[in-house]
Amino acid sequence: MMGEGLYAVGMEPSTNGFQTIPELIDAGYPIMMEPGEERVYELEFSVLAGGEEIDAFAQALPAAETRAL
Repeated sequence: MMGEGLYAVGMEPSTNGFQTIPELIDAGYPIMMEPGEERVYELEFSVLAGGEEIDAFAQALPAAETRAL
């Protein structure tokens, strides 16, 4: 939500990335979960203040993760 004075972030779990279907298939997706199957994900996040911090963080990521930005 980026309305003036109103800022919010929502997070939802996902089993698949946000590429096109052909890209997902090439990468070994979609992940199909059986009824009752569970997955556990760990999430760590921080706030980066300004473009310089964001650029430095993006440069420190492995190449495969940089594409997701």
